[in-house]
Amino acid sequence: MSVFSENTFQYLEELELNNNRDWFIENKKRLEQEVRGPFASLLETLSDLLSENGLSLHGGPKTMFRMNRDVRFSNDKSPYKTFVSGLLTKTGTKDISTGLVYIHLDSRGGFVVSGLYQPPTERLYELRTSMIEKHREFAATLSSLRRAGLELDPTDATKTMPRGFSEFSDHHHSESLKLKNIMVRRDLHPSDWWKPGFDTELLQFAIASRSILEFLDKN
Repeated sequence: MSVFSENTFQYLEELELNNNRDWFIENKKRLEQEVRGPFASLLETLSDLLSENGLSLHGGPKTMFRMNRDVRFSNDKSPYKTFVSGLLTKTGTKDISTGLVYIHLDSRGGFVVSGLYQPPTERLYELRTSMIEKHREFAATLSSLRRAGLELDPTDATKTMPRGFSEFSDHHHSESLKLKNIMVRRDLHPSDWWKPGFDTELLQFAIASRSILEFLDKN
């Protein structure tokens, strides 16, 4: 397996300072050897480890996102992303309809997420409805996460009850109904990426989040 090193973060820091086509092309070999290659290997290793532990999530080069940015509607015309990211999904594709693991690598370290990030409006409505109609099942999901030291991430949550759910402001899952992301998150330090057993730590995070993945798959 290709491995991460301090060179990985050296490249990402330099890309932030030299976000232009000439530098990117000149350093493309470094990108593949020091960043994207190790990242793809990590996804493939995690796929095997997850399968061995009863979690059918798969990823590799095809579930990594491209470096090119879509600048058509952005004031920032920088042509390239300054991070690398990819998915582990049930289908081994970039399908985001069911619970997944998302891994993000940038110059400051990055993070790993398990669940769903900003699901489409209709999908989010379905999940919120399930939190109410299957409130006991969802309560058990939250309890399982807490026992593993995890909580649903409140980032981007609405301050008021979302449209269609105003009558549930006193519901015991009211704070969860405000969530736009149904996920748990762990931040990563640069040194995490090259220490021994990093893949096992990510595996343990995914296993600890199993209850939210199962809830998303059922609802």
